[in-house]
Amino acid sequence: MSAPEPFTESDLAEMVSRLAHKIRNPLATIKTSVQLVEHLTRPTGDIAEYLESAVQEVTRIDYMLREMQTLVRMERAGMAEYGVEELVARCLEVRCGAYGVVRVAGGPPSTVRTDPELFGMALAELVSNARRFSGEGAPILVRWEAGEGGQLRLHVEDAGPGIPDQLSERIFRPFFSTSTQGSGLGLNIAAKAVDLAEGSLEWANLDGGGSRFTLVLPLAGVT
Repeated sequence: MSAPEPFTESDLAEMVSRLAHKIRNPLATIKTSVQLVEHLTRPTGDIAEYLESAVQEVTRIDYMLREMQTLVRMERAGMAEYGVEELVARCLEVRCGAYGVVRVAGGPPSTVRTDPELFGMALAELVSNARRFSGEGAPILVRWEAGEGGQLRLHVEDAGPGIPDQLSERIFRPFFSTSTQGSGLGLNIAAKAVDLAEGSLEWANLDGGGSRFTLVLPLAGVT
């Protein structure tokens, strides 16, 4: 008897897609039913809070399923040369419209070789992560600089509490999060996206509080 074929990334993507579909259908029924009860009964007090909490939890599970699908389906579409300022502006306009106060400090005119979809995905996840930990209305800074070895370093800096030393080795683990709002997959998505775009993701705590996540990408024309 021959050995079974190894489990591939394509198999994983298919499994996650089917699982998400099977879970999302009953989730939609649960959410609709709870909202119907809210509409018909107009509850107050603890009952209203419990029903609203149920809707929020269903929404959170649905969001996590979508993040899982994004993670396993991700692939490189095509590498080309793009201006960084254009890429950042497009991402913030299309993907990050509701992600809080984002201030673009910019940097030197630079052109990178990347996949624009993957770049946008990575930056959006980092901005979303910064918003989550910075608090309502706190500024999020996006800036970039030319690094050594023909690389661009694009920074996303938040106003949060920073990352405790004891958690530093866990932040890129799937489903790990110190926030109750996220899925625990955002940094995994950002890291995989930038890796597929032939770059890397770094992070550091800032002096005085907050943290900085850095997309490192190859500058165009540098070999």
